[in-house]
Parts: sequence; C-alpha cells; structure tokens
Amino acid sequence: MRNLAAALPTSLDAVVVADNPDAVRPSALSCASVLAGEDAFRLCLLRTLKTATHETGHMFSMHHCTAYECNMCGSNHREESDRRPLWCCPQCAAKTCWATRTDMAPRYLKLLAFARANALTAEAEFFAKSIKALGGTVPPTTQPQHPKEPESSRR
Repeated sequence: MRNLAAALPTSLDAVVVADNPDAVRPSALSCASVLAGEDAFRLCLLRTLKTATHETGHMFSMHHCTAYECNMCGSNHREESDRRPLWCCPQCAAKTCWATRTDMAPRYLKLLAFARANALTAEAEFFAKSIKALGGTVPPTTQPQHPKEPESSRR
C-alpha cells in the first residue's frame, strides 16, 4: 500500500496529478482524515463514492430504492449511510445500465478492477459474484511480484 501520509502536503490542499495513478486525489473530506491512515482513507473513499454515485442516480431520475438494500436507498444520518453498500440492487443496476447505455458485465469488470486496486474487499467480492452470475469469468487477483532472494542468502 502507498504511504498516503507521506504523499500529502502539510496543508489541507490535496495534490492532483492527472497522469499518475498513484497520485493522491482530493475527496469530499479534508486531507486531515487521510492522514489518519489507510483505513481512514478507505472510509473517506467509500463515503465519497457512495454519495457521488447515489446523487448521480438521482441525476438519472432514479428515486430512492425500497425493494432492496442498495446504494439508492435513502439515509437519514451518516451511520445509516455507512451501512449501505456501494453497489446497486438488480433493479437499480438495470436502470443505471439503461440510462448510461452500458452492459452490466463490462461495467462490473471495471468496478472489480477499481475495488481491487483500492483494497475495497467487500465491494470486490460483490462485483466478482455479479460477474459470475452474469456468466462471465472473473480475472485472477494479481499479487505484487517480489524479487526472489538469491540462493546464497537463504539458510
């Protein structure tokens, strides 16, 4: 994992480098919460994504979901919002794909890659199950390659 605290400036201004995927990106919360560590950053990322995707759903004329527990459910406070998943239920996912003219399987593959890259474990598991349910193949998780120790140093 990246050392986010070392990558951030001391002020609350976030650094954005568009061509660098390892660059720190701004979020809905201040950088001070990111300085608390990887878990705080992940929580900040999830809250930002949940809010952004929920509100984007409203921009596509989607109402609050009452059929399932999904990202389009309404929330009255932050704790309730934190309990909601990032993903949409089958009905809301179909509405999203219809509104954006996308296919579900490629969409879930991209979401899986993003979730894995950002250590969003529960989300990655959901997207992998969704890909399998649609008859797709889940790509293997890529493990970081560590150089092998020379034979002489092993004893």
